[in-house]
Amino acid sequence: MITYKYKEEDLITIAKRDNNTKRPFLLVNPLQGKHLAVSPSVSVQLFETLAHQVFSRTDVDYSHTLVIGFAETATAIGAGLSIHAPFPVSYIQTTREKYMGKDFLYFNEEHSHATDQMVIKDFLDQTIHSGCHIIFAEDEVTTGKTIENFIRVLLKTYPQHRISFGIASILNGMGNEKLEELELRGIAIDYLLPVPSYNYDEILSSYTYEPSLCHDSKISEFAALPSRLKEDKRIYSSTFAITSDRRTMGKQGSRNLYPDTQLITDRYPKNRRKADTKLCYDTLLCDNYADTRLGVDADSYQTQCELLAQQIIQNYGLANADLPALRILVLGTEECMYPGIALGQRLETDTCHQVRFHATTRSPILPSSEDSYPIKERYCLHSFYEQERITYLYNLEDYDLCIVVTDSKAETTAMRELCTALQNRIHGKFILVNWR
Repeated sequence: MITYKYKEEDLITIAKRDNNTKRPFLLVNPLQGKHLAVSPSVSVQLFETLAHQVFSRTDVDYSHTLVIGFAETATAIGAGLSIHAPFPVSYIQTTREKYMGKDFLYFNEEHSHATDQMVIKDFLDQTIHSGCHIIFAEDEVTTGKTIENFIRVLLKTYPQHRISFGIASILNGMGNEKLEELELRGIAIDYLLPVPSYNYDEILSSYTYEPSLCHDSKISEFAALPSRLKEDKRIYSSTFAITSDRRTMGKQGSRNLYPDTQLITDRYPKNRRKADTKLCYDTLLCDNYADTRLGVDADSYQTQCELLAQQIIQNYGLANADLPALRILVLGTEECMYPGIALGQRLETDTCHQVRFHATTRSPILPSSEDSYPIKERYCLHSFYEQERITYLYNLEDYDLCIVVTDSKAETTAMRELCTALQNRIHGKFILVNWR
């Protein structure tokens, strides 16, 4: 395992939250693959480095370990931490999504834009017993209150079991006094970098925030839909399915393969006129879904993600030696991040394409065009999971191909809005991969 010694400039940039008075600043990690586009392999290296630090400890019994990743930003961190453990680990993520017929444990994330968090109890009932070590995986631990809230809920729910706890995060904002208190309680704490003690309000006040860089009006065309969208002749979808026996079947049994590799790059020329454009995206339905909200074995989950990536690459001929090198954007959706990262890493490993990954997010951040500010541009669209929810994308660049990887079961206008927002950024094809 290759680890890396990270510096502050690698992992920390400062941005201003939109309408959040509890904590007006946000530490945006350029390598995490959430708000900013990054090479997927770089994100995986970040997760590997954290895993190496956590599981190199000799003062913790890891023989029965459960990792809990926090939604929405740290779901990929939790998955990556679990997958790169040197022994079998169970993994589950918290969620803000609704699941019918499931029992939940509830707790609060006090400084977040969306404070309610929950975790599905069924998997915990099966996994937690005496001797279990639970690791909370986060991108940043600020005060530790959220995790303490969660620990109290777990101890109250499972008083009969002897449970130990650990905290693994990319960044740590807890002071020395708090760290000592938690360590005296037997909580193992690992992080890659401390949060620097800056005057964040002063830093944020030095920037000019520009409403013209917020493309929030993009969704106004779709606000009263989806009924009108079904009649919109500019945007249409072809739906195909990959079955668990790796057959790819489309409507009436046709195969969803490119007979001509030029189709990807030539279908929508870069100099196309907007008035002449028909926006088309493929919907690829993939089964054999592994849902981290329900809990998974980490090794099995990695196998399923790799199989998903292999199926997508094979079925679109993306490893074809005759295919020119493409700039490919892989997008995750809110809590669903790691499957897209796994696809992106596989594309980087097996092909000559340049790949970038990031994800939609619930977090509204103000943009600025100033050089040292991380968020340059904001796009707004309805959620892939719930039509009434608004989500955001930042700093979009030009690509030849866009692959959206989601596990949403909802019917929303998100993909059509994405096609509209990115029509001058994506010069080839849109693919919606729905893993469910």
